[in-house]
Amino acid sequence: MALAYMRVGLHIRRSLQRSEQVRAVEFNLNVFSEQEALTNFRFLVSDMGRLSALLSLNVDMTRCRYNVTRIECLAIILRRLASPCRWTDLELFFGRSASALSKSFCRGVEELLAQWGHLLTTWRAGLMTERAPVYAHSITGKGAPLHGCVCFIDGTAIRIARPGGGLQRACYSGHKRCHAIKFQSICTPDGPLFHLYGPVEGRRHDMFLYHESGIDAHLQATLLIDDTQYCIYGDSAYIIRAWLQRGNGAWTDGDAGQQEYDGTMNRL
Repeated sequence: MALAYMRVGLHIRRSLQRSEQVRAVEFNLNVFSEQEALTNFRFLVSDMGRLSALLSLNVDMTRCRYNVTRIECLAIILRRLASPCRWTDLELFFGRSASALSKSFCRGVEELLAQWGHLLTTWRAGLMTERAPVYAHSITGKGAPLHGCVCFIDGTAIRIARPGGGLQRACYSGHKRCHAIKFQSICTPDGPLFHLYGPVEGRRHDMFLYHESGIDAHLQATLLIDDTQYCIYGDSAYIIRAWLQRGNGAWTDGDAGQQEYDGTMNRL
C-alpha cells in the first residue's frame, strides 16, 4: 500500500508539473520565422491574419471557458491539419490543454464548413471555365500524354474502427481489407480540392460515388469550352467519356505504350 501510495503521488506531481509548464507557455504567432511558419502551418505569418479575416472565422468559446482568438483558432486548425500529431504533443506548442485544443479545433472546423463547405461540394462551372486552359497547359507542360486534362478524380478510403449497429458489413471494403468510409475528390493542378463528395460506405465502388454525386452531368455541361473539349482523368475503375478519361490498367498484360501512358499519368 505504501508503494502504491508513493506511485500515485509521483503521478500527481508529474501531472501538476506538466500543467504548470503548459500554463507558462503563451502562444505568439509573431515569434515564428517564415520557414517555421511554413513548416508548422503551411502559411506565412503575414498571410494568416489576412486569411482569418477573409474566412470570417469567429468562434465563440465562452461556453467552454476558453478565450481563443481568431488567429489562434486558425493556427490550431492549420497546425493540426499540416501533419499528424496528438493533442498532448501540441500542449506546450500553444500553451493550452489537450481538451481546449480539441474543442477549439472542432468548433473552428464546424464554423468553416458552415460558411464555406459549399465551395467543396458544389461544382463551380464559372471558375472552371476561367481556369481550364491554364490547368490543361500546366498538366501538358509536365509531360502528360493526355491533352486537355484539367483535373484528376479518385476515390479515397479512410479507415475507421469496426462499427456496430449493423454497419459492419456495409463499411467493410473487400478491396482494402478493412472497415472504411469513402470520399470522392477531384483535384486541380494548383493543389486544392475542386469537388468533394461523401462519405459513403466503404464497400462502395468508385463508380458508385461517381454516379451518386451527379458530377457526370456537370462535367458534360461545363467541360466543352470555346469548342474545346476538356476532360478529367481517373484510374481504370472509371468509364470512358469525352469529358472523363481513364488509365488502361495495363500494368501486367498491356503493351509497352499503354504501360508508359498509365505510368506517366499516374505520376501526375
